[in-house]
Amino acid sequence: MPTELVIFDCDGVLVDSETLGNRVFVQLVAEFGLALELEEAILLFKGCKMADCVAVIEQRLEQKLPQDFVTQLRACIAEAFEHELLASCRRDRGGFRRNQSTYLRCL
Repeated sequence: MPTELVIFDCDGVLVDSETLGNRVFVQLVAEFGLALELEEAILLFKGCKMADCVAVIEQRLEQKLPQDFVTQLRACIAEAFEHELLASCRRDRGGFRRNQSTYLRCL
């Protein structure tokens, strides 16, 4: 059966990427000495620009993060997405069904 529709989940509605991304963020900032709970990070950073997130962390740390912090963070998040989000998609690959039609399939 040919693909009739492709949906790009860019805001985490279909797959909860935001919680996973924040978990990685919390782990990485902990390496710089900032203890932050996942729930707090989600409340602070949900929907925020990366530059604003970094500014909050730097303010709390009272120091600048390394120049490559965002690059490191994005690499760590990409790795977590590769292992955890894709594993979830593979597990749920059958998609949502109504009658005989498949509505969503993780690719």
